[in-house]
Amino acid sequence: RYDMTFGKKRSLGRLAAALLVGLIIATVLINGFVGIFFLGGLDAHIASSPRMAGGGMTSYAYQHQRQRQEGGDDEDHGAIPTTSPTVYVMPKQESSVDSAGFVHIGKTGGSTISTMIRNGCSSFAAGPCRNITNESPVSKLVEHYYHVTDFWRLPESKHKSFIVSVRDPFDRTVSALLYHHPENAKAYDLKLGRKHAHFGPLVYGTCFPTLEAFAQLLYGNASTTCNYPYSQGSIVVDDCEALACAAIHGRARFFSHMFFNYRNILGTKLPMQRQPTVYVIRQERFWEDWKHLNQLLLRSEDAAKDKKGSGGVRGDYDVNDDERRYKVERNVTGIRVAVTRDVSTDGRRKICLALKTEYEAYFKLLQYATNIHDVEMEQCVQVASRKCPILDIESMV
Repeated sequence: RYDMTFGKKRSLGRLAAALLVGLIIATVLINGFVGIFFLGGLDAHIASSPRMAGGGMTSYAYQHQRQRQEGGDDEDHGAIPTTSPTVYVMPKQESSVDSAGFVHIGKTGGSTISTMIRNGCSSFAAGPCRNITNESPVSKLVEHYYHVTDFWRLPESKHKSFIVSVRDPFDRTVSALLYHHPENAKAYDLKLGRKHAHFGPLVYGTCFPTLEAFAQLLYGNASTTCNYPYSQGSIVVDDCEALACAAIHGRARFFSHMFFNYRNILGTKLPMQRQPTVYVIRQERFWEDWKHLNQLLLRSEDAAKDKKGSGGVRGDYDVNDDERRYKVERNVTGIRVAVTRDVSTDGRRKICLALKTEYEAYFKLLQYATNIHDVEMEQCVQVASRKCPILDIESMV
């Protein structure tokens, strides 16, 4: 009788343990399912696709939650966590009419400008984010900074003017591609975001180990049509040619600086229907444009009003102080990188052909700019003609 009771207790104990283990496993699976498909947030994961008939490679994709905010999923630029570690909320932001927005297009020298303006930080930081001594008219005029995480705010902004950092499309694209290369990130001592840290070695190692390898994957024409039937938030390395096409034409969000290209910013972000005043600062003529723009604003009515309220901008501001401070704080020239910009003549030709529509958008933006006149436009044409002699740059102006 004792043995029978003991046996029943032991069996019931095993059953209870099995039920508990089953409950734990079910909970983990359910939470995992919800986390991946509903709370994906920034927790990138690898999704293996079925092998295709004919022995195709396994596909890999990172997936993340996409809210209507186009920039809210780039962890490289910070975010505000809620009670769930994978859900992020973009703070509200108001903009005033009597102000400017600084639009930092990636790899154009915008980071340097951001260090010289009071509000040179994303909406995640409570502004003003910098205490600028000897403050410039540009800094006084800029109310908000727009980069990857805040580009989605531009269409609804109320600024009367925008200051946009720009660079020749060829150089900008090459810089954007190589900057996040895992080997170059080490040289720059760059702190990669989660998705680049996880998927950079896969993407670059498999498809784009060098600039030449990337260039040779391009189709060699000016068409923007890509055989990449995947979502913008996916990276699939089964077809490196299709991925290269998607990257250079702004179809893959993994390459955030190429995704937010001139066509994207000018065509879908800047509220050009309101005919705002546009100024540009060219990376190739950075200090020249920075100084001239500040001088222009000093002469404007808004700068005069600002001077009266701040104790004499004209007498206090020295534009040369900004350049001296930059050379001390942000000078990164001379860094040797593992993956260089070396590319063959044929590789350059393919990149340039793929960038034809990007060059058209670039020159259209320059034509909108109040501070770009015939001399400045000709300088840009000369740079573009040297970078991409195969394109008819003159016809774009």
